[in-house]
Amino acid sequence: MKIKTIHFSDYLDKVHGGWIGKCVGGNIGAEVENNKYLMDLNESEIFPEEIPPNDDLDLQLLWLQVLEEKGVHLTSKDLAEAWEKHCWYPFNEYGYFLHNFERKIAPPVSGWFNNQYFSQSMGSPIRSEIWGMISIGNPSLAMQYAYKDATLDHDTESVWAEQMLAAIESQAFFESDIDTLLDFGLEQIPETSKLKKCILFVRDQYQSGVDWQLARKNMLANFGHPDASKAVQNLGITILSLLYGEKDFGKTQLIALNCGYDTDCTCATAGAILGIIGGASSLPEDWKQQAKDTFACAIDVTRPSNRISDLAMDTCRAGVAVAQSINSNVIIEGIPDDLEWEKIPSTQMAQVNISIDYNGKPILHPDEPKQIQLIIENLTETEKIGELVIKGSDDYTISPASVTIRLPENGAITQPVYIQAKATTTTFSSAAILNVIVKENAQIVAEDQIGLATAVPYYLIGPYWDLYDTTSEHESYYHPIHKRKARPRGAENFNNYVSLDREYIEEESFEILPEGREVYAAEHKLPLNKWIGKEGPLSVYLVQDIISPDDREVRLMVGNNDAFKIWVNNQAVAESNKTWFWMPYNHDITVNLQKGKNRIVTKLIRTGKDFEFSLGFAKPKTHVRWINDLSFEKIKDVE
Repeated sequence: MKIKTIHFSDYLDKVHGGWIGKCVGGNIGAEVENNKYLMDLNESEIFPEEIPPNDDLDLQLLWLQVLEEKGVHLTSKDLAEAWEKHCWYPFNEYGYFLHNFERKIAPPVSGWFNNQYFSQSMGSPIRSEIWGMISIGNPSLAMQYAYKDATLDHDTESVWAEQMLAAIESQAFFESDIDTLLDFGLEQIPETSKLKKCILFVRDQYQSGVDWQLARKNMLANFGHPDASKAVQNLGITILSLLYGEKDFGKTQLIALNCGYDTDCTCATAGAILGIIGGASSLPEDWKQQAKDTFACAIDVTRPSNRISDLAMDTCRAGVAVAQSINSNVIIEGIPDDLEWEKIPSTQMAQVNISIDYNGKPILHPDEPKQIQLIIENLTETEKIGELVIKGSDDYTISPASVTIRLPENGAITQPVYIQAKATTTTFSSAAILNVIVKENAQIVAEDQIGLATAVPYYLIGPYWDLYDTTSEHESYYHPIHKRKARPRGAENFNNYVSLDREYIEEESFEILPEGREVYAAEHKLPLNKWIGKEGPLSVYLVQDIISPDDREVRLMVGNNDAFKIWVNNQAVAESNKTWFWMPYNHDITVNLQKGKNRIVTKLIRTGKDFEFSLGFAKPKTHVRWINDLSFEKIKDVE
C-alpha cells in the first residue's frame, strides 16, 4: 500500500469546497424537492433568499459532534443515541428508526425491521460526506463509518449507496477524474445490486451520446419508482449530472436540479464531490457567493459558528485525529499547532461490548420461545472472568438469567438465551426489554438494553367470498332448454367475487365475534398472504383489543392496495373502496381512544392476487411519530 501525502492547506481547501458544494446543492434543491417533472430552471431563479435548514447537512453536523465527543472509535450505538437525544426528525425511514430504537432494537436491525417501504430511500446516502472527509485516502475506513451510519435506518441498496459515495469522496482527495472515481465506487458494491446496474446504464447512455434529458427518461423507465425519495433512481440522477456536467459546477447543478425527484439530495451530493475534487478555490465565485458562507440547522446541534468555513476547519480537525490514530493510509503535512486535534478521543472507551444476534427478525411471539444469541466482546488485552446477568419483565421467563463467562483477550463469546411469555400473560406491550449486565469482580463493566418487538395478537375471521357477482345485473339469465334462470357458467367456473358493501358477518356490533382464529404480527405491514391460503377475491375481518393508558387522540396510519373499512369501538371511522400502490401512509385517520380497552375491527377486501395492508398508530398533530406505549390484549369474548 502506497501512503498518500497531502498538505493541510490543500486538505482544508478540499473539505471547504465539499461543504460549499453540499450547502449550495441543498439550498437550491430544497426549493423544488420531490417534483418528479423534468424542469427548465436557470441560474437566475433557483437561489433562495434565506438559507434553509436541510436534513442532508443537519445529521452530518450531529455526526461531527459525536466524533468530537466519542472519538474516532464511535459506534452505531453512539450515533443512534445521539439521534434519539438531539434530532427530532421522524420523517419516513427516520421515523421507523426511532420507532425501533425507542424499543431498544439497535442497528443494523433498526434499519430494516418494520421498514419495508423506506429502507432503500435517500436518507442515508445523503450523509456520506463526513465519512469521506475524515477518512481521506482510505476508502475502506470511510465505508466502515458509512455502514455504522446507514444501518441505523436503511438496508441493502441505500447502505451500499452511502458506502459507495463515502469511498468516492475519500478517494476524491487524491483523484480528480470522474470516470476513475466512478469505476472505483462501483467496485465497492455488489454486482447484483440494482444500484450498480442503474449507474452502469446511465454511464452507457452518456458514452453512447444520448442527451441528458433522454438519458433521464430512459433511466427512470428502467429503474424508477413512484416514491421520489428512492435511492437508486436518485443516485442515477446524481451520476448523470456528474457525467453530463463534465466537471462544470454550474452545469452539473442545473442538470441535477432540472432532473427533479429528491433534488436537494442529488444536487448536494454532486456539488460535494466536485467541491472535494477541485477545492473551494476552484468553485465559481457567483455560486460561492450564493452560499453566503452560512449553513442553517434545525436540530439540537451546538457548533461554534454557522459558518461553512468554520465547519470545514472542524471537520479537518476530526480528520487529523483519525489520520493520527487509525488512518495509516495518509500523512497530513503542515498541521497547524493550534488545531487541538488531540482533544478528540483516539482510544477505545469501552472495555466490553454487548451485541445481539436475533436469529432472524427481532420478534417475540407470545406463544413460542425465542432464542437469541448475546455476543460479549472483550476489547482489552486482558482476559476477563465474570458474570453475565439478563433481567426482564415479570411477564417473561429468561433462561439462563445468570451465567459465569470467560472472555479471552481481544476476543468474544456467544451466549444463547431463551425468552418466553408466561402462560398467564394475556396483555402485551409493544416490546420486551432485556437488561444485559456484564460483571467482573462484582463490578459492572458493561450494561445495555436489548429489545424484541412483541408479536401482537389479532383475531382473524374469514375468509369469505361470493360464488357469483351479486352486484351485477347479469347475475343470472333464462336457460332456453330448462326454462329457468341459471348462473352464467363462466362466472361459476372461473371467478369468485367480493364486495366491501356486503356484510359477511354482523357489523352492527363486534362485542361477540363469530368463530375465527388467533394470528400474530409484530410489524405494521401484516403477513396476510401467509395467513390466508385461499387464492382470489375474498374478505376477512381483523379484530384487535388495544389498551390505552389514557383517553387520547391518535392517528391510524393505513397502507393498503385494496378496499377496507375500520371500526373503533363499534363506530365506523374510515372506509375506502379504491385500489392503491401500497405505502404506509395511504390514509391518515384521526380517532379517539378511551382509557382502557378499545376494540378495532378492520374489514379487508382482496380483489386480486396479493394482500398489502399495514396499520400503525402515530401521535396526533405532528409528522409521523409512532406510538410505543399502547398494549395489546388477546381476544377473550369469542362466541
